[in-house]
Amino acid sequence: KYVLNGIFDTGDDSLKVVGLAKMMQGLLSRTAIGTRVPDLRVHSLEVSYRDAKAGNVQPVPDFDKAEPTSLRKLHNKTSYILFYTEGCPVCNRELSAVDSLLRTERRAKVFLIDVDKVLADYPDEAKSILDAFDLSVLPYAISMDRKGIIKRKYLSFAEH
Repeated sequence: KYVLNGIFDTGDDSLKVVGLAKMMQGLLSRTAIGTRVPDLRVHSLEVSYRDAKAGNVQPVPDFDKAEPTSLRKLHNKTSYILFYTEGCPVCNRELSAVDSLLRTERRAKVFLIDVDKVLADYPDEAKSILDAFDLSVLPYAISMDRKGIIKRKYLSFAEH
């Protein structure tokens, strides 16, 4: 009734809008704010204040050094997960901004996950993260508290 108020020409148009709305609702419900991060074991690189001070946070991280990490065991005052892909200019800006964030937030940890590498090298992990997180647009970052409760989604480190 409200979709077909003259904006759309046919019932098919409104079905497409409803279908898109349902798809978006499904994506937004993944790892919802206030819920615990999924209990997944994923290859990631962990970077912290110590790494930033030592100059170990690289603009393009060497994901070959990634180790399997249980996302439920990220017990830190402030933890972030950044999903990115190599070659993406926006992702590169976010990765550069991670270094700045870590230099100011001593207790923060960031877990970097290269989605392309996970898709290519660890297909079972890739399926799990694609089912659990909205990776329709990269970079995708979330913040969690020490209990693994998601506090923010779709955040940008470049805006800090």
